[in-house]
This record gives sequence, C-alpha cells and structure tokens, in this order.
Amino acid sequence: MMIVTFALTAALAAAPPPASADACAPLHAALARLYHTPLKRHSTLRPEGGEDGTTEYVLTADRQYVRFPNGGSWMSTPLGEADRAALDGGLKGLTAREGLVCTMQGEETLGSGKTRMFLIDDAEARSKIQYWVSVESGLVVKSITELAHGASLTDVYEYGDVKAPQ
Repeated sequence: MMIVTFALTAALAAAPPPASADACAPLHAALARLYHTPLKRHSTLRPEGGEDGTTEYVLTADRQYVRFPNGGSWMSTPLGEADRAALDGGLKGLTAREGLVCTMQGEETLGSGKTRMFLIDDAEARSKIQYWVSVESGLVVKSITELAHGASLTDVYEYGDVKAPQ
C-alpha cells in the first residue's frame, strides 16, 4: 500500500523539464533520492466536503511502515533493493509522457530552512503538485497535490534519525 502511495505522488512529478531549460533538475535529483533516504512522512488527504485524514509513513534502510488515519497499529513490509528499483521505475515511468510541465516557482523559507519551490502541472489529469526542496540537503520537505475533483494531499517529510516506529 505504501509503495503505491509513494509511487503515485512521486510519479506525477517525474517528468523532465522542457528541453530548452533544466530549471527542475534539483527536483528530479531530490525525487531520485526519495526511496533511498530514511524518512518519516505525514500525508494528509483533504477531500472536498469531507473530513481530513492523515496517514503516517516511515521508511528505514530495510523496511517500510504505514499507519492509516483510523489510528490502528503500524503495518510493516520489507524494503530491499528490488523494491527500491520498482519504486524508482515508477518515477521513471512517466518521464516521457507529454503534458507534464515543471517550473521553478522561486524560493521560500519553510521552518528554519530555505527551500526551492517547484510546480508540476499535469493538464491531462487536471492536477498540480507543488514541491518544496531543501536548498541545504537537496531533499523534498513538503508537497501539495491539488486533484481535479477538489481534494488535496499534503505531504510533510522529515529526515535525520529515523527509527522504526514502536
């Protein structure tokens, strides 16, 4: 389940920038590291007219963990090189698809760190994903996906001393 969620969010952003510019290279580099860096992720779905729900994810060196909004216990699955390769493949799977446009939107301070903001516009799916990439670490620290039907998905990423949940 976690692989699908990670892959969906990241795959939409995997398109290369227009041939005339590589303004989104830092975003593509950050996404390439996403499944190779231990992290914690809080993913909040805000359905139009519905109640918010936050799913928590933890990615360690060898396992992935997920806890759904119902507050249940953590579920865990192994995460080996073949799993990471499949996740990376999902990112690369949409790089040739036309209709995805990536632009750098500027810089913003998020928390205590400076970030670069990028926007992926997917006209075909009528969705947009905005990413914040840390200037210092080169990692994605936040994303907001606006879906065609009025819902949004906000992901906040934390790195550092990531340990398996208890």
